[in-house]
Amino acid sequence: MRHLVLLHSPRVGPSFWHPVADLLCAAGLRTHTPRLPSLEMSYPPYWLVHAAAIASGLPDDGDVVLAAHSGAGVLLPAIGRLARNRNVAARIAGYVFVDCDLPRDGMSRLELFSDPAEAQQLRTAAHDNWLSQFTDRQLARLITDAAIRAAFIAEQPLLSINVYEEPLLVPDDWPDAPCAYLQLSSFYSHSVATAQANRWSLANLNAHHFLPLTAPDRVAATLAGFVEGLPDSSKEC
Repeated sequence: MRHLVLLHSPRVGPSFWHPVADLLCAAGLRTHTPRLPSLEMSYPPYWLVHAAAIASGLPDDGDVVLAAHSGAGVLLPAIGRLARNRNVAARIAGYVFVDCDLPRDGMSRLELFSDPAEAQQLRTAAHDNWLSQFTDRQLARLITDAAIRAAFIAEQPLLSINVYEEPLLVPDDWPDAPCAYLQLSSFYSHSVATAQANRWSLANLNAHHFLPLTAPDRVAATLAGFVEGLPDSSKEC
């Protein structure tokens, strides 16, 4: 039994993945779209709050493939380690990074930005310690469907910039399962270069960062290909 868990960025809501998940479920792949918990009443480290919540809700048996978009990508090593510590029959069979920075031990999300000026712009745009949110004007060219765009904008959570400033930890033995990288836009070429150097499975859809909302069929087909290409634990000696 194989499960695909789709993780949304902390800056957006879980419905971001719903169009892709619906297609994958219809194709027979067990697909899950958990919600990252709100951090308004939480204490740092925030990454550990998110990772622990996701790990505790993973399926209890079968192979689990974790796929994360954008700012959720850096959570995958911690989720994998916490999942391994659970006394269940499931195992982490793979990690898929979707248009995101790759985690590095002790570095924050903002430190991982390839362009320091972009990171500083995000800091400057923060108001009263809250990260700026995506606006209709910013998204109109990429998400042309007004209803989809409005739903996406309405679901954005309030998020402290501290979530992007805090350092994250990566276990020494990570990666402990095969990895793949799905490039949607041109913004993460540095991550793609690292994935290539590590000989991960790669795919480039040559589009934009929010493609799961506008062309879910393309994203679903690519993710299904990654999952199908992983070794089946039931066939291992």
